[in-house]
Amino acid sequence: MALALLSIFPFDLPGFAFHTALKALKEVEKMLNKMIEEKRRALERNEGREELCQMEAMIEATDENGAKLLSNNAITDMLICVFHGGNHTAGHAAMWVLIHISDHPHVFQMAKEEQELIIKERPSTQKGLNLAEIKRMTYLMKVINDTLRRTTLISQTFREAKANVNINGFIIPKGWSIPIWHRVVHMDPQIYKHPQKFDPSRWENYIPKAGAFTPFGMGKLYCPGNELLKIETAILLHHFLLHYKMERVNPNCKLTHIPTSKPINNCLCKITELP
Repeated sequence: MALALLSIFPFDLPGFAFHTALKALKEVEKMLNKMIEEKRRALERNEGREELCQMEAMIEATDENGAKLLSNNAITDMLICVFHGGNHTAGHAAMWVLIHISDHPHVFQMAKEEQELIIKERPSTQKGLNLAEIKRMTYLMKVINDTLRRTTLISQTFREAKANVNINGFIIPKGWSIPIWHRVVHMDPQIYKHPQKFDPSRWENYIPKAGAFTPFGMGKLYCPGNELLKIETAILLHHFLLHYKMERVNPNCKLTHIPTSKPINNCLCKITELP
């Protein structure tokens, strides 16, 4: 739905993706508004929990005078943004990390050996993966980092010029909004040697300078779900490396870069369970 709203042909006419997206958006808004009203009534009856969920916290938010800050429409808009961000970025990160490890057998093998060691050293009484084991996945985190660098999930964020800036003879006036293209930063050969190459080893004992690694944005626009995405990706890779392999139907499939880089066939592939 959210991606269709970014359609190249934003025509609100039957048969166009934009039209379908608007219909879906209206249905989602109806559902969320109904839930918000139910939450409001429950909170008014003091039936809320001690710890508020995100929706309840937004309903209860007040300004310095105690007046409620957010209308139903404002809450709905923010929740839809959260739904889109949480689904879109996590899904594309998962797709690209599987593409990269499947295209680089030596990376796949090293990552798999790390997971096998974790399983081997797991206490017999333990059931399933835990956070302590995820923290031990040092090589896997390098794989995830270079995936986020090589295939940046967000295209740009903006900053305001606080003064007139002269860059190679061009003046950026004070007050102008400046787009920061994160993909360009991550592909700068002055920051990353052979930037086109997927190479998890580049993260060995490497701590990027401020502004050199920004897959989740920066400053006030830094994504609060950055660590969650890494944990979700690590869990996926843990199970995938131990039990499956992937073969793309068309490894040379062309890419689209709007709004996010991805194969035009959405990474059509064959997943095989290992014996």
